[in-house]
Amino acid sequence: MEYKKYKLFEFEREFPAEIFLYKLGKISYHFHSKLELIYVLEGNVEIISQDRLYALYEDDIFLCNAYSSHELHGQNAVILSLELDMEKLGVKKEERESIIFDCNSSLEEDKSQFEKIKALISSFIKYNLKQQENRIYANLSMIYTLFAELLNKYQITSNTKVNKASKNLIKLNKIIEFINQNYNKGIGLKDLSLQFNLTVPYLSLFF
Repeated sequence: MEYKKYKLFEFEREFPAEIFLYKLGKISYHFHSKLELIYVLEGNVEIISQDRLYALYEDDIFLCNAYSSHELHGQNAVILSLELDMEKLGVKKEERESIIFDCNSSLEEDKSQFEKIKALISSFIKYNLKQQENRIYANLSMIYTLFAELLNKYQITSNTKVNKASKNLIKLNKIIEFINQNYNKGIGLKDLSLQFNLTVPYLSLFF
């Protein structure tokens, strides 16, 4: 069964977060440049991330790192997805590429450490349901508080395997962006190899 996706709120173009509801289904392997904080509201969810399978149950939290490929499965499960754009949060490029989090309540017996994250998400949703004027300032305050909580409690020093996989996905994303911007110019592997300073055989193998 395919998933259904609902966008909860519309924010200003430069706002650093988006929030969605998903009814699973299956979401095939994908990755994105944003952090994705997944909160299981109903049912059970399986997440495959970095070649590992995690079983999440109702009220579990899981954070997918930027450029980390992942896949989700569930039978009529409902999840909330909060996407955080570190670029729009003001994090410098060289810092973004090295920030890795380990935030996964399914591996913890004591889940009380995740209550603050859940409370911040709940406050964020409740506030936006009121549709108040000038809400941008309160929203930014809550999102920065949430991001600080993640940095203070869940940021880790990336291991070599995870770091290499993330860097490869960053490189792949840059190549795909270049292709999207120049596809009408008849570019080929040789053009890409020159643009990204890679040999043609390596580029072909990399894809």
